[in-house]
Amino acid sequence: MKRLVFVVLLFAMGCSFSKLPPLKEYALNPKPVIAKKHTNYKKTVAVSDIDCTPPFDSSFIFFKKGEFEFNRYGNVRWIEPVCLMYKASIERILNATGAFVSGDILRPDYRLSYVIRDFEPVFLPDGAFVVCDIEFRLRDEVSGKIYLHTFKKRIRIKKDSFDDAISSLNRLLNLSLVDLVDWLEKVCPS
Repeated sequence: MKRLVFVVLLFAMGCSFSKLPPLKEYALNPKPVIAKKHTNYKKTVAVSDIDCTPPFDSSFIFFKKGEFEFNRYGNVRWIEPVCLMYKASIERILNATGAFVSGDILRPDYRLSYVIRDFEPVFLPDGAFVVCDIEFRLRDEVSGKIYLHTFKKRIRIKKDSFDDAISSLNRLLNLSLVDLVDWLEKVCPS
């Protein structure tokens, strides 16, 4: 019995003396995108709810050490899963363009869905990068036509700088949103 009490006290003391670093939370920060062509008629775009694929369905911030080797950072998190932040960013940007209206629309002109394939830092022997690979799918609700578009880009980062990785992911987010709006303006006739 004395041994059990001793072991429990030893365990409790060890746990109480170890301090974890404070948890930091990060968010995606989209910048406004201005549409190139303005029309009197704003096209309505409903952004579909998606089934997020791992690891983008989690608030953990992941990185890769190889092609398929995911790891997560210990004391940092996204404020919500990447796929949800991305959806909110798309809707906010589309509404801010002046050419589109997005949100919960009963009968939209178009329905947009997307799949995030990559959105994380990658550490390889030839360098460190942040990568963004997203496939967009747009369905014309009147004609039934389906359009596909892929945004794929990577940016070199400093290997030991987490803040550089987060700011570069935000830069990729904004590049992908500009690319998305440009593509939608080409695909959606005035």
